Order: sequence, then C-alpha cells, then structure tokens
Amino acid sequence: MKEEASTEPSTNETEKAAEVKEAEAAKETEATKATTETKETVVKTEKKAETKVSKQTKEIQKATVTNKETNEAVVGSIMNKTETKAPAVKAADKADIEKAVTVIRTLVKDLKQKAEESSAEEVKTLAGQIIKAWDALKSDVKTADAESYTFLDEKITKLTEQIGMDPIDLEAVMQTDYQIYQGFRQLAEKLGIE
Repeated sequence: MKEEASTEPSTNETEKAAEVKEAEAAKETEATKATTETKETVVKTEKKAETKVSKQTKEIQKATVTNKETNEAVVGSIMNKTETKAPAVKAADKADIEKAVTVIRTLVKDLKQKAEESSAEEVKTLAGQIIKAWDALKSDVKTADAESYTFLDEKITKLTEQIGMDPIDLEAVMQTDYQIYQGFRQLAEKLGIE
C-alpha cells in the first residue's frame, strides 16, 4: 500500500509538472507570437517613417543648399559689412530713393506670395511692376552704391528672363525674388533708409 501511495503522488506531481510545462510553453508561444506581431508592426511603421523622413530630408537638404547659395550670393555680391558706407545721398534724392525702395520691397513681398500661390499671371504683373520701378530707380542707385546697382540689375534682368518663359518656373522666380528682396534690404541699410 505504501508503494501505491508513494507512486500516486509522484504521478500527480508528474502530471502537474507536465501541465505547468504545457501552460508555460503556451504562454511562451503566445508571447513569441505577440512579440513577432509587434516587431512586424514596428518594422512596417519604421519603413513608412523612413519613406517620409527620406522625402522630407531630401527636400530639407535641397532647400538648405538653395538658401545657402542664395545667402552667399547676396552677401558676397552686395555688401561686405566691413566696407565703408556708401557716399552720402542728398536729402531730396534720399527721399525719392526711399520711396522707390519701399515700393519695390512691397512688390517683391507680394511677388513671393503670388508665386507661392502658383498664380502665374499675377506673378507676371507684379514682376512687370518691379521691373518698371527698377528702371526708374536704377540710375539713382548706380550713383549712390555701384555694387548694389550691379547685383540688383543682374537679378532683375534674371527675373525679366524668368517671367518671359512659358511656363514660368515659379520656384526659380521665388529664388530670384528672395535675392532681390535681400538686395534691397541691404541697400536700404547701406543708405540709411528705414
């Protein structure tokens, strides 16, 4: 009887141990399955994020390079901060130049906005107004600051060419517009125009 009793608990223990092992194995299988599903979801999410990031990164890198080139062109071509100031402008001439520069800067801001809105006809109209205002102002600028004159004349000539194309490359127009804006901003600083 003692033998039967001693084998019976060990059989029960064996069965319980087997059940525990089966339960643990089932939990591990479920955990492995859940981990695998989570990993698959993470991989899919990462792939989507990589696609978005790489697109955004490429666009950001392109914009950074363009902005850097534009800033170098503007700073290098227009104004070196260590240069002596431009010759003094007569009060009457300064008032005329100030008015014209203010008008052109406003037109340049409007041009950027219309280019961003992809409004080619309005871009042509505003560019025409900028060109006309520049033609009226350029002799005064040439006298007041020859370096600024050279830079601005070159950029406005480029703008004239760009709006003459069919279709108009609005992105190129915005880049030129930015250079013109910076040129007039620096001209205003140089001449003491607010």
